[in-house]
Amino acid sequence: MTEKPSTETSVDPYVGIVLCGGRSKRMGFDKALLPFGEETMLQRIVGILRRRASEIIVVSRPELQLPKLDRVTVAFDQRDDYGPLEGIRVGLSVAHEKFGDTLAFVTSCDVPLLRVEFVDYLLANINSNRIAVPVDDRFKHPLSAVYRTDVFRDIEILQQQNVHRPVALFERVPTVEIHVNRLRGVDPELQTLANLNHPNEYFSVLDQLNLNCPDNVRQQLQQN
Repeated sequence: MTEKPSTETSVDPYVGIVLCGGRSKRMGFDKALLPFGEETMLQRIVGILRRRASEIIVVSRPELQLPKLDRVTVAFDQRDDYGPLEGIRVGLSVAHEKFGDTLAFVTSCDVPLLRVEFVDYLLANINSNRIAVPVDDRFKHPLSAVYRTDVFRDIEILQQQNVHRPVALFERVPTVEIHVNRLRGVDPELQTLANLNHPNEYFSVLDQLNLNCPDNVRQQLQQN
């Protein structure tokens, strides 16, 4: 379903969900722990979301040693064979248990240029739908989308059917697709969608923010 979004971006507080359960194989370093000045990338993203979100939930794999996170609920993937769909399920389930039927923005831990105005735009345009997802000409972006928290039940049904693809969720529940060109009004370079997968992308963003990479981290990344 595609709708013409409203230009109104006044929204109520929401739950921010950050996924960091990936193995970061292409980066060669746990992306959640990459230094960004005096904080890690995960801490940076949590701080950005906190400007608007009423609560923050971080969903991690159990063995990852997370940095210090104040006033954050931490949950863990229960299955490692369902990819990001499992992280979305866990985050929405925890949010629903704690806060009831509300809205949540789901993102990954590797988008350090996240714009809260991008999130506001999705929230303002979900209307009666259960998901608002950005789309471009080739791809839907499930890790930069807004979900109603009760959608976790639909994900559980898909998992019981051995379905791993987030796109199957969009086909199952009422979803509004918002083309990324409409989001350029609040995020001209679509930086919210610019996840970092490779060391050169990380170095490029550090340069953009005028931040240094510690020598030991740079050496490890350059060996990858």
